[in-house]
Amino acid sequence: MGGTLVHGDATIDYVSRGFEVVTVPFGTFNVIRVDNENRGTLDGEELLSCQVGVWYAKDVGIVKQEQTCSSMHALYELVSFDSP
Repeated sequence: MGGTLVHGDATIDYVSRGFEVVTVPFGTFNVIRVDNENRGTLDGEELLSCQVGVWYAKDVGIVKQEQTCSSMHALYELVSFDSP
């Protein structure tokens, strides 16, 4: 069985932006915001760099996430929640 061996590296830098209040379709939450930047290489070539913001609420988890990779932008917001 033949295959191709590739080598890649990834770097993710996390920064806590502190506490804030955020409103999503499910409601308003006191959250902590954590931003990160993802960078990588594959066989020495630069891959897309992505910036991600994540808002975490106590006893709920992620209530909002915003991501930008190159020209692609995605926004996710909590619309419902079933407590375990």
